[in-house]
Amino acid sequence: MPDNTEYENNDQQSPEQPRTLGELLRREREAKRITVETIAKDLKLNAKYVRALEANQYDSLPAEPYVRVYLRSIAKYLLLDSEEILKR
Repeated sequence: MPDNTEYENNDQQSPEQPRTLGELLRREREAKRITVETIAKDLKLNAKYVRALEANQYDSLPAEPYVRVYLRSIAKYLLLDSEEILKR
């Protein structure tokens, strides 16, 4: 029984895995206390596109090659594995 209690405590401490790519990006950005505007300014991206990526609103983004560049740039900025991000 003590093992179950320990397991339950570990479950409560570990955050739920992000379900979408946008959620992962938003969580990482917020964990680093970076605003959308800061990322947009530093990467010379439109803040509207950063918000759209975080909201998984791909219809409001430009063509796929641009989105891939945006995702790669944001991933590197947030110190994430850009190849893994692109696979998702």
